[in-house]
Amino acid sequence: LSHSAGLIWWKPYYKELNLGRTPEEKFAQLEEIIRSSPIFDDQDPKGIHKAVYSDLDLFLLSFFYTKLTRQSLLELWSEQKDRIGFRTTDFHYLNKPQYKIEDYAPTENSEWRKQIMQAQVHDENTWALGGIAPHAGLFGEIEELSAWGLKIRKGMRGDNVKDFATSSTILKFTTRAIPTELGDWASGFMMPSKGKASCGQYFSAHSVGHTGFTGTSIWYDPKRDLLISILSNRVHPTRDNQEFASLRPKLHDWVVETLA
Repeated sequence: LSHSAGLIWWKPYYKELNLGRTPEEKFAQLEEIIRSSPIFDDQDPKGIHKAVYSDLDLFLLSFFYTKLTRQSLLELWSEQKDRIGFRTTDFHYLNKPQYKIEDYAPTENSEWRKQIMQAQVHDENTWALGGIAPHAGLFGEIEELSAWGLKIRKGMRGDNVKDFATSSTILKFTTRAIPTELGDWASGFMMPSKGKASCGQYFSAHSVGHTGFTGTSIWYDPKRDLLISILSNRVHPTRDNQEFASLRPKLHDWVVETLA
């Protein structure tokens, strides 16, 4: 969860998966592929030098958890989403949307899938797994993302959150997990990296958040008691557009400056 295991950040497993199998079968196939292939970063063995966000970290965690509970990822998610209070936020099982395709913003014009992705998960490995993965695949509205963030806020401020988690659990996940020289991570949450934080220059060092590859993010600063959620679409029509990386911190700065 602190991304300090030294694993490779990403591999194109979608090229090896049997797309004709069920999502559950492909998930089992993925585990076998990962078990039998190199997964450590040769340049940073076992996370000694730095923490690096890795999809493989979350894959390994999901293999452990599905075995522990004897449930699939979809079963685990279905058990949790109603308890959390999500009504529209969900995975697109078999990459089929729940609502009209026009309700979803298009992402990348995918050379591999020969189409502009819309209402289908952008991440290739998740798409190949049938739309469900531990690190990507959720579609939802900004209102529900923000409501989830407010649950985190409540727990960080010392209150238990009914049907969600105790304050002590939330604080455990939102407290720095590794030394600053190794990286800026709590448990599953990013923390601001000095001089290059995606939440801009004003969020305190105790802030927690996360970003998504397509340009999504959520950040909460307990010092300012400020939560900012962004659902953007930086990869349309191509992931080669990196302009949003410089815009996102400015968006956070502008909010803070407007509220000051």
